[in-house]
Amino acid sequence: MEISFDFITLIHLAGILLGLVSTAVILYFGIRSNPANQPLAIGQICITLGIFVSFSLVSKLMVHWPFMYRLGNVFFLVFIPTSYLFTVFNIRKRLWKWQDLIHIIPLLIYLVDYWDVFSLSSAEKTRLVLEDINNLDIVGQFRQSKYFSPGFHQKFRMVLFSVYWVAQAVILLRWVRNQ
Repeated sequence: MEISFDFITLIHLAGILLGLVSTAVILYFGIRSNPANQPLAIGQICITLGIFVSFSLVSKLMVHWPFMYRLGNVFFLVFIPTSYLFTVFNIRKRLWKWQDLIHIIPLLIYLVDYWDVFSLSSAEKTRLVLEDINNLDIVGQFRQSKYFSPGFHQKFRMVLFSVYWVAQAVILLRWVRNQ
């Protein structure tokens, strides 16, 4: 398998580099000065890892670490609620509560649905990786889903992302109005 480095892979690398630098800054300065920045740090780490998984697919390097196959969506599902939680933590001057665990439900749904894929051997995952690398258009179809139709997880992720953005905007607008 020939490794591919083109403009898209360079954009991925730039995103990974920026993600690592911003994560380091948030971890070193942000959490120390304001513990409410914890969701922001978690989000930065997760989006950086998600971009790394995407980079691994488009550069065709994923064949060298097949254990990461389908983990990109895990990182994105953790990332999605973090900006909302960051906003809530800062506006309401609070930290973690046990109720915040509700935000991992989409992640748990994905993990249960894809447990069969995560538990495959490296050789079987490599076969799936090669199928996806040879046709990158099918990566987002999540066709190995056990309980949902192909494409469900990509659509669900986009809807979830939109819902969190709207919720975050509502919280910010209320806060601005109250100030």
